[in-house]
Amino acid sequence: MSIASLTLICLAATADDVAVQALTQVSADSRQYQDEYGGVLYEKDGVVCATVPDRGHGSEVTIHATLPAGAKLAGLYHTHPGREDVAEVFSEADVHAVERLHVPSY
Repeated sequence: MSIASLTLICLAATADDVAVQALTQVSADSRQYQDEYGGVLYEKDGVVCATVPDRGHGSEVTIHATLPAGAKLAGLYHTHPGREDVAEVFSEADVHAVERLHVPSY
């Protein structure tokens, strides 16, 4: 799946559920190309959306997202390419982003 085929995901569900859908959509590409992908979650009118992810290089990604008017940031999501035992650990930069934005990261 190319990043061009990835879609915006919006569900009347929790941010956790939407993050799982977004990460499922992009995890195979992340492993195949060994690049990190990431996007944001936002809530508007009781619906949580995940933006189409940005593709980084290696183990870093810069997320470029503009929220729709009236939307509230609900979280961040991103992959960690590589071995699963390493991929499941948040980096120091990940922790700082969560502390700065006061939203969960997946």
